[in-house]
Amino acid sequence: MLTSAKLITNYSRYRDAELEQKAQAVLDALSNNPRFPEPLPGFDQLPETLERYERAVAAAQINEGKLEVMRKNEARRQLMGVLQTLAVNIMARGPQDLETLLSTGFDLAKSPTPVGVLAKPTNFRLKPGLQPGSVALDLDPVRGARAYLFQYTTAPVTAGSTWTSEVAPRSNTTIGGLASGQQYAFRVAGIGTNETRIFSDVLTTFVL
Repeated sequence: MLTSAKLITNYSRYRDAELEQKAQAVLDALSNNPRFPEPLPGFDQLPETLERYERAVAAAQINEGKLEVMRKNEARRQLMGVLQTLAVNIMARGPQDLETLLSTGFDLAKSPTPVGVLAKPTNFRLKPGLQPGSVALDLDPVRGARAYLFQYTTAPVTAGSTWTSEVAPRSNTTIGGLASGQQYAFRVAGIGTNETRIFSDVLTTFVL
């Protein structure tokens, strides 16, 4: 069965020994791999690049001088470049079955897990803003929220109330331009990948 899974192309977080092991695993896996009968672009550079990296790592471990470390870092950069080229060329062949991707020796990139409907906001709080006619709003961050939808209307809230919306990137904001002495109602919902919005309890306050 074909899959939309992708290979990891960035190995910058790998430690030196881990990168060496991964490159060796890819070299072993792709050598005479029947699933890839034609040479992959970049594969012919892998053995020599890996060998150069192994020598550079060993030299840097024996003598931790600046020159040896620079040579090791440059060899590391070249090896990561070869691995990236190989992974990109494998994925450029189009969707493939999972067994074929696993046979390359590369790691699979983790697919993001959909968060679904976000939870109801908690610990929603109101307090007077620094300027007259403003209210500061704050709540505990909602897991999975990319932004927050703050809404307000004059109190008391009825079925015919019209809510004014403001979107903020963080879980706190200040709404201004309100009428001093007027009572307002406020609510908030997290914005995620799911279009369903779960609002907090409605809070009311008089604006100073």
